[in-house]
Amino acid sequence: MQEEGVWDMMLQGETLEAAVSLLAREMCRSSGFVRLYLFLHMKFTLNSGREQENTFAMAFYVELLGCEDMAKQSSDLQLLRSYLDCGSDRMLLLVVRGLVAVAQDPEMAAEMRDRVMLDCILGRLEHNSEELRVEALLLLRKLTAHPTGDEEAIHITVMLAEKLPLLFDDESSQVRELSIKLFGETMGTLVSGKERWMQIIIQGNLVSLLLRMNDKSESVAQASAEALLICAKILGWRKLKREVKRKRTMRIAEILVERDRDVKYHVHACLPYLRDAQCDVRLAAIKFMALQSLENDPEPRVRSLAAETLQNLETEQDQQRSRWSLRSLFCCFC
Repeated sequence: MQEEGVWDMMLQGETLEAAVSLLAREMCRSSGFVRLYLFLHMKFTLNSGREQENTFAMAFYVELLGCEDMAKQSSDLQLLRSYLDCGSDRMLLLVVRGLVAVAQDPEMAAEMRDRVMLDCILGRLEHNSEELRVEALLLLRKLTAHPTGDEEAIHITVMLAEKLPLLFDDESSQVRELSIKLFGETMGTLVSGKERWMQIIIQGNLVSLLLRMNDKSESVAQASAEALLICAKILGWRKLKREVKRKRTMRIAEILVERDRDVKYHVHACLPYLRDAQCDVRLAAIKFMALQSLENDPEPRVRSLAAETLQNLETEQDQQRSRWSLRSLFCCFC
């Protein structure tokens, strides 16, 4: 604690809460008896309504709740629920972290899968705090792992399908990765995929997943490929499945265009990605729009020029990636 400067942090108002969390984390190494005593004391403090102590008590409570040998009870869930509507962003983050810890227990996770809770957590995906969005996604992955019935699974799928694609272009790579992973897991496990409404949901997000395969974050690009593969399996599109495994993005784009020649639909799907912060993603969106709008033009010269333009873009993108790889390699020896 001394080496990490925690005691000094406690003397500063802006670092006090972080220091309390670090102290609580260190206390998790203490004996089971001491941890249980502290846990029950913090639980009592939070139930007593002493607002001036709540944030510090919650920091301790959540850290101790995360200990593997700490039994999770319905009373813990009720306590955390009572703080979900608190005004403090810091307190809200701690509460959601506490819910993630409680959801480690399958029985507690099942208790949390009601519509009020799901609506509340989904609402936190729009919060301006990256940490909170990440914790909300981690919690949703816990809650959706084991649905109890078809009606519940359908409800969860529809809710997530509406919210998750909005995070595919989040500024945080961790949020992008988690949201794409959760989308793929949801599509792959919650519903059979034979329902027409689910196929419409999946097809509506294929372009986004394809474009995210060009993400500069390798984990995001990999998550996108995995989610796209799950979608291909559900749809029964063998060609798409084969090309996703090979990660041939241009061939994947051609398959999507062959399957749906609605130009307006593809342009609409690509427009948000023309403003993406990453050059490779913007290039991928441009290439896809050119592919579906020009390569099928009735005029041979237009088709030829479109193909040539796409080839030039592909070459330029490969060269850029190669330069970055060489630069990274050089830096390793610096």
